[in-house]
Amino acid sequence: MLVEAKAALDKAHANLSETAAVTRATLESTQKQLDEKSATLLQKDEDLRESLRNNAQMQRENAAVVQHERERSQALEDEARKLRTSMQEASAGPFEFIASAAASAAEQAKLKAAEELEGTAAELASALAALQHANAERERLAIETAERADKLAAQQQTIEVLELKRSSAVEQLEAKEVMLTTKSAEATALAREKHTLEVEFRAYKEHHSSSNQDQMAAISELKVSVDRLKGDLESKKVEVQSTQGTVAMQGAYLETLEAKLRDQERLRRELHNTIQELKGNIRVFCRVRPAHEGAMKAIEFGSDGQKVMIQHEGAAGISGAKMKTHEFSFDKVFAPSVGQEDVFAEVDGLVQSSLDGYKVCIFAYGQTGSGKTYTMQGGEAHPTWGIIPRALAKILDISETMKGDGWTWTLVASFLEIYNEQLRDLLHDAKAGAQPSYAIRDDEAWGTVVANMSRTEVSSMEQINRLMAKAAKARAVGKTEMNAQSSRSHSVFALYLHGTNQKLGTELHGALHLVDLAGSERLSKSGAEGEAAKETAAINKSLSALGNVFEAKKRGDAHVPFRDSTLTKLMRPCLSGHGKTLMLVNVGPESDNSHETKCSLEFAEKVNMCNTSAGGQGATKPVRSVRPTESGAPASSSAPPTARAAEPSRKQPAAGAPAGAPLAQRRK
Repeated sequence: MLVEAKAALDKAHANLSETAAVTRATLESTQKQLDEKSATLLQKDEDLRESLRNNAQMQRENAAVVQHERERSQALEDEARKLRTSMQEASAGPFEFIASAAASAAEQAKLKAAEELEGTAAELASALAALQHANAERERLAIETAERADKLAAQQQTIEVLELKRSSAVEQLEAKEVMLTTKSAEATALAREKHTLEVEFRAYKEHHSSSNQDQMAAISELKVSVDRLKGDLESKKVEVQSTQGTVAMQGAYLETLEAKLRDQERLRRELHNTIQELKGNIRVFCRVRPAHEGAMKAIEFGSDGQKVMIQHEGAAGISGAKMKTHEFSFDKVFAPSVGQEDVFAEVDGLVQSSLDGYKVCIFAYGQTGSGKTYTMQGGEAHPTWGIIPRALAKILDISETMKGDGWTWTLVASFLEIYNEQLRDLLHDAKAGAQPSYAIRDDEAWGTVVANMSRTEVSSMEQINRLMAKAAKARAVGKTEMNAQSSRSHSVFALYLHGTNQKLGTELHGALHLVDLAGSERLSKSGAEGEAAKETAAINKSLSALGNVFEAKKRGDAHVPFRDSTLTKLMRPCLSGHGKTLMLVNVGPESDNSHETKCSLEFAEKVNMCNTSAGGQGATKPVRSVRPTESGAPASSSAPPTARAAEPSRKQPAAGAPAGAPLAQRRK
């Protein structure tokens, strides 16, 4: 069989080779004919071009002859006209004979000219006929040339088609040759294998011809092994079915645990919020920075971590006046030895509230140089991080953890300052031109938002650090006698949080405002002059408006003057009882600053005695922004007004998404 297959392959190879040879010969003959026809057409084309050139030359010569004859005819006409004029003049005088002779001569000249004109006309007619004949011949040759060109193009196409067929035939031939080589190798291998099998079969027959009993024994042993394996298989099937039942039970138990976990998470949020409300929806912490080297200290601390005492001269610093000790109580007092991490540990609960869908505001208050910016922003090294980077790191960590529970989070940040009662975007791209106008607007989900303010979606601490560095460069600072680098504006870092869980059908909106207020100081002590004096006056006016808000809250007034300053308008949701507020009053311990420190502590004490839900605002406790999502549809979101990208290369929130997005809850 293998020999027949090899013979068939050899025959097919021979047929293919013969067909390829015939095809090559046909193509070569066709190519030769085409070359000959191309040469003939080229010669005819050259003859036609030569004929056309001769016709053109003849036309030019005939045109010259016609022009010459026309000029001669015109000259004869002019001469005849002159003779007629001479005859008319002669007929009027006494020389009639001369006139008659002249007329006779003119008549003869006219006749001669007419004869010459007729001859010229005949020549012209002959030349015209020759020209028409030449044109007809040229047109015929042009048509013939076009037809030959068409034929040449058709033949060229035929050549190309034949060339393609030839290439295809060559490729097929090469493929057949490769296949033939492969089949030959396979045939050789099969023949070798056949020979090997025949040898082995003969050896097997020789070896086993006398051992049938041994073979039957081996078969019996194999049957026993098969039966044993079948039994093991049935046993394994039973075990698998049992395991599947256990897995189903475990799945149901897992679903029960997940339901309990969701209930526990809901209970945790409620308890956490209750704890925060028991602590007070507005809380006040006091932080005392380390004293300057060699300075006298005027501050002492209570043993319970909630009291601070300051010694101050009774008559506003008049020399010789009696020193008085003033005691102030707050929710928490941080001594100079307390680090950034311990401060944030006390703030951590409010950050968690923003993840649970509440509006939260943390603001730092105090005189220039008291450590407000350090408390809020801190340094570059992780141990020196302030509240802003630590809060964002916590939120990023939780958002990543909660992905496993089906939550999707979006965070969007903005960074602005209030300078001389005007809003300025600290993330504005200077290349985009001047800053646009900004407006504070109320928003159901986010409390307040600033229209046209740059907002950037954040997803890593590296990105947040870049934004904070950019904002620090853009913030308005100036030198005063209180501090070499004094912030001349209020800065507000806003983080908008948006979380959705399709599995739970829940959507959360939270907002976290971290405010670094400008330094409060007396104009006389700051040493500010000119523009700096105007800045100080604007800062003090803004802080005074903030104090008026807390004073009205403390009294329980129906009208609270939120609209008296840009700062209070922006902080209204948290100050009116709809959110949660923490005030960090920063003070210095030096005796030289005792008056400013006492004023700051008195202001903080006034805030600590205030109830944000009082005052006719209609809110008795903070409002949590949570809503159901539509089944099978993406969660909707309330978006702040038009946003501008702070970093064009960064991904921006889609239209309809807030200036930020909420985070999720943390499991306890």
